[in-house]
Amino acid sequence: MAGKYKDARTTLLASVRRNKKADKQYPVLVASLYRANGRVAAHLGEGESYRLSTISSLDALRSGLPDNDPRVIAQRVEIGDMFANIGRIDAAIGVYNQVVRDAHAANLPGIEGPARLRIANIKVQAAQGSTLASNAAREAIAELDLLSQESNTALAPYRFVAKLLKARLYARHGDSGPFDTLIAELRTRPALSSPVLLDAKPINLDDRTQVRKSLDQNTLLTQSMTASIPTGDFEDQWIDVSFLIKADGTVSDADVVRQSKEAVGPWSSAVLSSINSRRYAPVSLAPNEPGLLRVERYTYTATIQDVSTESRMRTRGTTPRIEMMDLTTDSSRAKS
Repeated sequence: MAGKYKDARTTLLASVRRNKKADKQYPVLVASLYRANGRVAAHLGEGESYRLSTISSLDALRSGLPDNDPRVIAQRVEIGDMFANIGRIDAAIGVYNQVVRDAHAANLPGIEGPARLRIANIKVQAAQGSTLASNAAREAIAELDLLSQESNTALAPYRFVAKLLKARLYARHGDSGPFDTLIAELRTRPALSSPVLLDAKPINLDDRTQVRKSLDQNTLLTQSMTASIPTGDFEDQWIDVSFLIKADGTVSDADVVRQSKEAVGPWSSAVLSSINSRRYAPVSLAPNEPGLLRVERYTYTATIQDVSTESRMRTRGTTPRIEMMDLTTDSSRAKS
């Protein structure tokens, strides 16, 4: 929270060393240590540590829990998220497909649904400008829609998600009509008490680049994004952004409320622009509430690579990445 990522990682690594042999007795707690270390490593650009920590979290759970335990299957979703975040999309889809099979066999719709959603979401993101990719996206959406109608009530909400993905797919091809229709339909339904993100423009770090969006298990859209632009200053680059979600689902008052001393460059403006473009489902507010308050941490980083040189110096890659962490508690609301 204080932005001292390296100190946090030093503490976590020491804790992992002390406790990793207790994974059979305390699999969930040891897995949580690995998971926390992976999250901090991602913000530091330690890509290999992020990958290994996420996998080790699964190994810790499997040391003390059976393979069909819901917590083990759910952790595999995080493995897929990790692969998506580092750009290994085919590996991510392969993991999600396995999760779908395992969750379906174990009758765990609460895990199967999000895994199917991630597959469809990736394919929608890839659909712009490609007929073949668009067809694959439509098939994934159709599977999600069919499952939500044929399965038990636990997957019923994914019928709406399928509509949303289909509307986003049309929007990717320049037709915003279905998305506008969906928003109008939402206004006739009871407002939600917690925010559900429907759409947002990607964080565009440079007009000349393409931004790749990966997955966040907390929203329908991903919020960890990358772009291929020239390398900049990645050391101690983070900001905390606060904003309000209004009753109609639009965003207002997005502002940087805290930042690191070394934060430089236009990337923070790109983050604010993306946040201001967000559309949430309508939310339920008390008469005196201007909106739901959210606070999110964004870190500008790039993966550290080991290069074979005589000096053995580690260098960062040329592909920047923005990592996001939600700092908001569920009960946080703005006061008028």
